[in-house]
Amino acid sequence: MVALNKTIAIIQARMGSTRLPNKILMPIAGKAIIQHVVDRCIAANCFEKVIVAIPDTTANDKLADYLKEHNIDYFRSSEDDVLKRYYDTALHYDGAKYNIARVTSDNPCLPPQQMRKLVARFIELGNVDLIDNSACPVGTGIEVLTFKALEEAMQNATLDIEREHVTPYIRTHEEYNKASLKNEPDLSHLRLTIDTPEDFALVEHIFNGLYPKNNMFEIAEIVEFLDANPELAQINAHIQQVKVC
Repeated sequence: MVALNKTIAIIQARMGSTRLPNKILMPIAGKAIIQHVVDRCIAANCFEKVIVAIPDTTANDKLADYLKEHNIDYFRSSEDDVLKRYYDTALHYDGAKYNIARVTSDNPCLPPQQMRKLVARFIELGNVDLIDNSACPVGTGIEVLTFKALEEAMQNATLDIEREHVTPYIRTHEEYNKASLKNEPDLSHLRLTIDTPEDFALVEHIFNGLYPKNNMFEIAEIVEFLDANPELAQINAHIQQVKVC
């Protein structure tokens, strides 16, 4: 049996958003989006700690107040240097003892079982510096990396894209061992993240349809729901996901 309590989840979050400002505090099914993300990480039952990493700017004080009020662990650091924010947060919570799961706060459909499988696979492999999900719907994947890889990226990454998106330095350097857990079938055409009003509308429909029956619904249930309501997937089908690396 694989011991899964070797990993902490760090959720990057901020109030600013170009296309949908303050989105992470917008309510779906009676809860803020960030609360759904935290709850799903906890439900995965594979993280020793779940922490939200937020900017140390006054614009994010409202987010800090929300997290404090709801007894959610959080740490504040740089807004634009997200790699530093991750590293500082990990250090504050004894991250050197753990692997680090990178989670983003605009993904309230994160599937707990899939997260657990990814963490288990990372630990089983043993010699991998970074693992991610592939062929899954946009907004349902996470990354898991070693603290050592995070620290080396922190020390050596110089490009803006490497500082903003945390893992590109690791992904583009051959000395790091990378792996991926591929979803079957390929569902990468589905968009379940929240970055635009159209994204929010689709995810709200999904929660309205599934959350009352099972508040921790998985990808298979989303696919079944969208197959029964094919017009819904067209709501955000035209939105292009930004490519990082």
